[in-house]
Amino acid sequence: MAIESSLQDVLNVLPVDIVSRLEVLIVLLQALGGVFVVYVIFTIVRFFIARKEEKMIGEIRDDVKFIRSRMKKAK
Repeated sequence: MAIESSLQDVLNVLPVDIVSRLEVLIVLLQALGGVFVVYVIFTIVRFFIARKEEKMIGEIRDDVKFIRSRMKKAK
């Protein structure tokens, strides 16, 4: 509350042009904060999906090695 009141005092002293530009800057910073949160969530989800894909690829690789070894023994 103290910060808001002191900020309001500062905004009352500044010219209207500067205050409007500061308001636009504050809105842009808030929007960037929202975009950053969405990006972090996307990155976390992508990390877990990549981890699962890597595990599946490892299992497929092991299965291919097993099938190749069985085919060599059959010859």
